[in-house]
Amino acid sequence: MDWSAHYPAFVCEENPTESSFDMPTKQVAEYAYVLRVGGIIYTISDVKDLHEWMVKHLDEHPLFERIPDEEVEKDPVIPIVRTETEEGKKVERNKGE
Repeated sequence: MDWSAHYPAFVCEENPTESSFDMPTKQVAEYAYVLRVGGIIYTISDVKDLHEWMVKHLDEHPLFERIPDEEVEKDPVIPIVRTETEEGKKVERNKGE
């Protein structure tokens, strides 16, 4: 069985310091290289600047397409990302701040 067809990939990285947000944007290209066509990258961070950095660079990359919010809310993985990951728990505790 091809498990990659059934399970999303999660990339877990520590939050970089503010000065390292200029991580090479080639990292986004590397995600595109290893992710299967139709794959999904889930992102969550309790650091607003990091969240905005991830969104900006994924939005700007030609091989990624943002999933509309209506579809995101129907994804059964979203509640788990928001409540069961360490970052999600921090965001919940801080009420989205």
